[in-house]
Amino acid sequence: MITTFLSVLLLSSGVSLAGKVDCDRSTESMAEESATLRALYEAEIQDANDRHPDKVNRDHLRVESVSRLIREGRKKWIRPYALLGMMCSPEDRFYAAWVMRHSTNVDVLQSAFDLAVESMKGHVPRSNWLVAAIFDRLQVYSRQPQRYGSMLGRDEGVVCLYEIDPDVTDADRAQYGMPPIEDQFSKVLLAS
Repeated sequence: MITTFLSVLLLSSGVSLAGKVDCDRSTESMAEESATLRALYEAEIQDANDRHPDKVNRDHLRVESVSRLIREGRKKWIRPYALLGMMCSPEDRFYAAWVMRHSTNVDVLQSAFDLAVESMKGHVPRSNWLVAAIFDRLQVYSRQPQRYGSMLGRDEGVVCLYEIDPDVTDADRAQYGMPPIEDQFSKVLLAS
């Protein structure tokens, strides 16, 4: 039912299910937005690789930057489903979702999930993993069990794995580029 509802919204907004958009914006406007999103994505990757000591705060600033792009886009290019209508390529959606996944706000995470799903429909590499990672984060921050086991946390200084839906199999996880759940359990044991 949710998939049908999302499909109806996407079709009514000019978004095809193949991940393409009928963008009526200038090439310069789309190129500028793409460059900004890619730069934010690359900065997050660099901070993660460098284990930047202020990464959490920097992630927050990047999430705010993408959120600002979305708000500004909604003002300029009104569409029934403006979040997708302003991001003109599956890659742009991937970069935005990648950055937004660091939010703790359920509404922002839902937007990130929607963007990640669209990037997956556009066959962007790693977007299936991104869909699963954001879904788990959305579940955890909604106080629901995660499906794929990607969310580790800390409880009184001890690394733990947030509750996992027991009906999800390693085959389900593999479809989204996620490791077997035993690998996550091993990470927790090694970190403790």
